[in-house]
Amino acid sequence: MKNPIIIIREIGTVCLCVVLIVLISVIYRLEDKNAVVGNSTPLVVVVEVVDVVYDIEIIEVDKIARISCYIDKGTMANGEQTRHGVVAVSDRTIPLNSQVYVEGFGELKITDRTNKRIHKEFGILTIDIWMTKQECKEFGLKYLKYKLI
Repeated sequence: MKNPIIIIREIGTVCLCVVLIVLISVIYRLEDKNAVVGNSTPLVVVVEVVDVVYDIEIIEVDKIARISCYIDKGTMANGEQTRHGVVAVSDRTIPLNSQVYVEGFGELKITDRTNKRIHKEFGILTIDIWMTKQECKEFGLKYLKYKLI
């Protein structure tokens, strides 16, 4: 299972306590607080030392989602029919008809919701991508980077 990765570049030589204070501050400012609380996905932190003076900069924060597929045909929550390019998401705060970029799939339209228990059970955003039965068998379940557009 892939974990969200926070990469911090330390500019200058600062003591470990300053790095920890900044790291805690960064974690609490993440948009997706579910990624760092409770029994959720752990964060991997990589610190790269460069030389200048006391300044810490976030280089990259990857959001990782649990990507599954579904093959049901019918009408989605927004009234559209199932087809390629549409997804259901577990986070009900994301508005229907929003766009999400999923690594390897490109931009997809959010047209439905997954079962409520999915978000609570896995503690991470789940994105169900509509596929044919054969595509779904081949795809399985993956953890991929995503970005809301």
